[in-house]
Amino acid sequence: MIDARLILLILFIIIISGTIMLIKYIYKHNRGDNYKVGYSYLPKNVTKLELNPIIDEQTENIEKCISKCKNSTSCNGITFDIDNYKCMGYEDGLLAKTDPHLYAWEKLISKVKASSKMVIGENHTKQDIIKSSKMSLPYEVANFMFSFWMTINDWYGTNHGYWKCVFFKGHTRNIDNNMKNIIKTNSWEEIIQQLPEQCIGVWLAPYTNNLRICISSDKVPLQSSNTSNDYLTDTEYTEVGNTSKFNQNFNVIRTRTSSIDNSNSIIMEYFDLLNITINKSNFIAVNIHQSIMEIYQNDKLNYIVNLEGIPRFNEDDLNVKNSPSFDGYLQNISYLPYFASYKEIKEIYENKPRKV
Repeated sequence: MIDARLILLILFIIIISGTIMLIKYIYKHNRGDNYKVGYSYLPKNVTKLELNPIIDEQTENIEKCISKCKNSTSCNGITFDIDNYKCMGYEDGLLAKTDPHLYAWEKLISKVKASSKMVIGENHTKQDIIKSSKMSLPYEVANFMFSFWMTINDWYGTNHGYWKCVFFKGHTRNIDNNMKNIIKTNSWEEIIQQLPEQCIGVWLAPYTNNLRICISSDKVPLQSSNTSNDYLTDTEYTEVGNTSKFNQNFNVIRTRTSSIDNSNSIIMEYFDLLNITINKSNFIAVNIHQSIMEIYQNDKLNYIVNLEGIPRFNEDDLNVKNSPSFDGYLQNISYLPYFASYKEIKEIYENKPRKV
């Protein structure tokens, strides 16, 4: 006869094993890792010619494919092919029953951060174009926000001595080549003659590691533009870190300008951020409220810049890293069609990308 204590021990082991398996299943389900066999995650609008997958590579298994999508701010679902280990991820899609050798997974809505929806460009190591269709017109005239992460690998390497393109939103009709290469020059006037519309433009200086932010504006009389007092009175302030914006002792700085038409009514305004760090990720946000430009570096509001004009928001594509550019990469280029709150910019900042 089997010892009763042995039977109890076996039952105890079975119960413990079953409990562990159940906990693992529940944990996996709650994380949203449960995938569907015989399904695909397909883009909602397959007619868009410019539609590209966020992820397009081979992975060891479905779990690795899911992990890549989780670590991407733009990816919201994947299809994994068990025959060739192909992992395809898209930003906007839906689950559809397809073939048995295909597995699909979709992010839970609750797991998709609001800041992820603001990202229009995720990883840019070389020249690229972000279509204007990803950027709706501002809800109100001259109210919008751009932000990005930038890493400069080597300052004294390629294109030292020339203006280096980070990105610009504007037409390229004056560029006389198929590759959309910009003239190699250390003259800012030559840059804006070739690219007279930029809203916004971001450039690295020829010799020093300074970052220039420029914007095409319709010039307005000085007395009708916003003053620092108007801005500080009319804007609702929240706490920046542990310090109120009022206690930052900001001087409202003015831009420098260049005329880009004969009447001097359209101008290119610019402001320089000095000594951008090398071999380190830099977060920059440019937040526009009519003739006021806020500039954030990392999670702090560093500058309030008074524009001479009203920004001319154009409907052209965003051109990224056109040659000559810098040795490095951009991540999580984000856009909002309105003047962002500090809370929104802080959320974008905290949604830090993984290194390329």
